[in-house]
Amino acid sequence: MVEFKVEDNFEELQKKISVLQEKGEEIVNDILHNEASQIFQDSIQNLLPESHRKWKGKKKAAKQAKPFTSIGGNLSVTIVNKNAYAYLYFPDDGTKTKRHRGEQHFMLRGVEAKAGTVVEMCLNRLTEQINKL
Repeated sequence: MVEFKVEDNFEELQKKISVLQEKGEEIVNDILHNEASQIFQDSIQNLLPESHRKWKGKKKAAKQAKPFTSIGGNLSVTIVNKNAYAYLYFPDDGTKTKRHRGEQHFMLRGVEAKAGTVVEMCLNRLTEQINKL
């Protein structure tokens, strides 16, 4: 599992959440659990490797399927692979691999690529709510 924490605009985000208190947390949670979750999954999926191997009965490659699901927490979202795609651990992390190219870190790179977009979404939505007060 890879953990990514927001560092850019963190203080601004924290201030806006504290102004709105519980409503601010609700707004950020809504964005993370719904929109951001899908944005992160799509970004990671674009970076997935593909073997191009085929045989009768072989399921779709992760790149063509929906291999991820998300688990929402308070002010957090966790992207995990579905059991059928547990093998994604090996090219991502690279541990205990002999013939495969590991250490690709596509999970982390995919989230990092879209983190700024998600933070901006949160800031914009929080600003809109503050302006309504």
